Amino acid sequence: MVLGKPGVVAFLFIAAIALTSGCSQKPVEPEAYEVELDVGEADNFDLKVSLRNAPPSLEPLDVLLVFDATGSMSNVISEVREGAQEIVGSVRGLYKHSAFGLALFTDYGPGITVWQLRQDLTTDTSQILFALGNASLIPNPHNGDAPEPYARALYETLFASWRKDARRYVILFGDAPAHDPTFYTENYGIDPGRDESVGTEDDLSLVDVVNKAKKAGITVITVYDKGGWFTKKPAEKDAIKGFEYIAKETGGLSKAIGSATEVVEAIKAGVRDSYRPAPGLFVSEEFRDWVKSPVPMKREKDSKRYKFSVTLRAPDEAKSGIYKFPLIAVHGGLAKGGEIGKTSITIRVTDSVLDWRWIALMAYLLFLFLLVWMIFFQRKRRGGGIRYLRNRQPLALLAGIVFLAVFLVLIPYIFWYLFPEEKQKIVTPSRPGEIVSVTGPIKGSYRR
Repeated sequence: MVLGKPGVVAFLFIAAIALTSGCSQKPVEPEAYEVELDVGEADNFDLKVSLRNAPPSLEPLDVLLVFDATGSMSNVISEVREGAQEIVGSVRGLYKHSAFGLALFTDYGPGITVWQLRQDLTTDTSQILFALGNASLIPNPHNGDAPEPYARALYETLFASWRKDARRYVILFGDAPAHDPTFYTENYGIDPGRDESVGTEDDLSLVDVVNKAKKAGITVITVYDKGGWFTKKPAEKDAIKGFEYIAKETGGLSKAIGSATEVVEAIKAGVRDSYRPAPGLFVSEEFRDWVKSPVPMKREKDSKRYKFSVTLRAPDEAKSGIYKFPLIAVHGGLAKGGEIGKTSITIRVTDSVLDWRWIALMAYLLFLFLLVWMIFFQRKRRGGGIRYLRNRQPLALLAGIVFLAVFLVLIPYIFWYLFPEEKQKIVTPSRPGEIVSVTGPIKGSYRR
């Protein structure tokens, strides 16, 4: 496979980060929402969640990189060595608890080890970087026919050390059809399997192996070249047919690359695009009955942006007061992938019946109005209200002025008294760790 020059992945990767960082978007909007409700009253608002700048998911992810290590794949493997750090870093930017493995394979031949697991799945960064940094072709003087043992490679992935609670990915790189006598329009021969003898029970069928991988919960992302020498191969269409079949049947994606420099981005995009579950909303169990939301809707056909239509309702048994709690957006997945962000909710529950404080305020305002009316507008007595009070009732005038001044100064305190957060009952989650989904059942438990 004659592909582009290796070694430019780092530049492309950094440039992509620089471009995307300029248009940053908050993971959750709005960051706070406040509403006043009567008992039994409801309010609706849209909560938007973006996965573009979200923290990495905490869902465990196992990624086994499997490469056709025949001569035509030289530039691809060279690019993997150059971009090892980017490969691990980009995937862990999406899934924090990722494990990686590396396997190489070549075609059958006397004295040839067809399948080589260079590094079993591990979370140890140094081990996987060492394995990727030392990836190489497998010398095979007997190689030369167009088909390769992709069925054997997929079969061997069944025996990798997959973690029990992890989502399983195989990223398969190749440029040829698989050994199989019936799957393609051409007969590419049987894959003899581990015993390397044709006509035994060990023989492998591509369809059977793909079904086994599917049952084992393995998602396969196939990556193949869309240009260069590959397009001149007579078996090009059959190779593409095989790669697309493997990916589709296992729930993965088939990614075509134009040069070896696209390898790192293909790995990142494959993991990101083949599985990006919708986020969920969680709230403290004490406020479960206060919040309702259906499953989120994708926005503008963008798999990274979601919108929740949230309904807030003060239950019939709610007391007047101020209720505060976080509405937490979390990654979806097998074992809640951790927090994306949160919206701080404040609900002021009011009582529609006037209490004594409102009556006291109205009486106070009425008394003030009568006083002002007497001072400034009572003109029937000698010379008007002010002159009358100044000549006849100086103490009353002084009292009225002081009363008015004190009232103006105390207006903020009066309203503070009517709507005090310190005086009213402020309710926040007493057990923040006990939270439940408000968007329906989500398998697994939320992780902080």
